[in-house]
Amino acid sequence: MPKTVYSSPETVFEFLETIESLQPCTIEQVRAKLRSQWPPVRSAKSFCQFFGLIESDKDKIWLSSIGTRLLKYTNGKRIEFIMNYWRLQEKAPFRYLISQLSKTVKYIKFDEVSDIIRVKFDPKTSWTKEKKLLIGEDYSKWLQYLGICQTKNNTVGYVGGFVKGFDVLSLAEVEFLKERELFDWFVEDFENPKKILKEPLEILSIIKQEDADTRGKLFQKFVAISFKRFGFFPRTKNSPYEKKSRLSFKDNLGGGDVALFFHHPVSTASHTYLGGSLACEAKSTENNVGGRAVGQARNLRTKIQERFTDYLVQPIVVSRSTIGYDPSGRNLAPPEVIHLTANGIIKMLELQKKRLNSGKSLILPTHIFQILDEFVKNEIIEPRPEELVDYLENVLTDPNYQR
Repeated sequence: MPKTVYSSPETVFEFLETIESLQPCTIEQVRAKLRSQWPPVRSAKSFCQFFGLIESDKDKIWLSSIGTRLLKYTNGKRIEFIMNYWRLQEKAPFRYLISQLSKTVKYIKFDEVSDIIRVKFDPKTSWTKEKKLLIGEDYSKWLQYLGICQTKNNTVGYVGGFVKGFDVLSLAEVEFLKERELFDWFVEDFENPKKILKEPLEILSIIKQEDADTRGKLFQKFVAISFKRFGFFPRTKNSPYEKKSRLSFKDNLGGGDVALFFHHPVSTASHTYLGGSLACEAKSTENNVGGRAVGQARNLRTKIQERFTDYLVQPIVVSRSTIGYDPSGRNLAPPEVIHLTANGIIKMLELQKKRLNSGKSLILPTHIFQILDEFVKNEIIEPRPEELVDYLENVLTDPNYQR
């Protein structure tokens, strides 16, 4: 965050509505129509520019796509849009501020809100008492507008909630060794980086021609070999060596269970697990995915946790669906059963191929755990393929990345 931008919801919306009526326009035209003093107009412009609501070129400004969409909504619908699509609450410094306010049971003064922001994002700058009050009040108004906090008598208190995740962390030593192991496998078994995509794409190309039972088995294979390319060890068969284990894999028409193991330590903010696993329910269907698949993923997680008692286990559903969860799936999946599509996995494999080809660090199981944890916390139960790549690239750039 280059500098602390601030403006109240009312001022921002009025500023945007004025631009909408004049665009493309200059800041002088906006100020004149608003009949306002310069400071609040400049503050609103900085806020809108920083959070992507406007665009500019030389001295002209106009609404961005997200700014245009925002103004199509009013009242409660506007709040829904901000929370679900613009996702202001997930952007800096809002996310950090919310996380800090959620830890206290009392109301705090506006200037204390400013201190939370300044210490984290602008520690070298000294703010006047007046500026601290103004910044604290504006951010508190946004949190009240979104229903996350309440304000009273120049104080603000947290009333919202959030989804807890594992806060999966980067464990540099483990990742270093796992990357060497994965790289050696690529060198030994893959003539060139294109081979990463060859077999998964071949399976997807022939799967449509098969009957339901064969499609299910092929899709299980697709999931297993794809995640092996990220460093997971897949299991799709019952073990003949563990007679008492409840961890079993039975064929389901059109799909089945796949356990994707990472038998190395996985570190979180509160605990270091002995290993990790994705409890995957694989569905070969191109139609919607229902609540039954969600339950199967959770059941597999339970079985894995019984067998591997100190493993971090994340349930997922993987399918070829072009529709996603049906109403029962969307109702039952939150907060933790993430749905990934075959197309999304191919996009991840393309990124792995690109990174291998350019000599960059590889996508590893820990990175997959991190992005799935972020999806859980951000309540993104069906990430789009481009979101998968976006989150992965950010995690690979910054091991401690959080939105």
